[in-house]
Amino acid sequence: MKRRSRGTSFYLILMVGILLLTMYMSNQTREPSVTLFEVEEYIENGDVETILLDGTTLQLTLTEKAVKDGKPAQIQKAIPATAVEMYLEKFLDAAQEGKIESFDFNQPTDVGGIINLVFLVLLMVSIGAFIYVSYSRQSGDGKSAMSFGRSRAKLNDPSKNKVNFDDVAGAEEEKAEL
Repeated sequence: MKRRSRGTSFYLILMVGILLLTMYMSNQTREPSVTLFEVEEYIENGDVETILLDGTTLQLTLTEKAVKDGKPAQIQKAIPATAVEMYLEKFLDAAQEGKIESFDFNQPTDVGGIINLVFLVLLMVSIGAFIYVSYSRQSGDGKSAMSFGRSRAKLNDPSKNKVNFDDVAGAEEEKAEL
């Protein structure tokens, strides 16, 4: 009993250690948060050099002047998927007005459609496997669930009866039967 609790405590300490390490690593990679309003102000003030809209992730590269003023050199911001077209129009207008030097847009990948396709294929394969296993066991040796109505009885030929009177010479009941 003591040995089991020692193993449990080891795994508990290991899980806490992994949790603390994960929390530490996630705090290290976190960038300063910027609101969408601040992003629009940076564009209006001419502080943005390039914009890359990659799906629903917005990446801004600020000008050297803005960086000298204490702003971060690059900003990443997630935007709502429903607002991508609106921001796309704003960025195109800003590029035409000369407020940003360059702008690029990468179409988002439809991950939902790919996942749905994978699940559909898995469903079809599992249904096919179920049907194959069901029908392959049906013509087996009678041990499957669907073979209860089939008789495995064999016809007995009396001429091939190998038991005779001398084989049961000492048994009174068998003599009476024969």
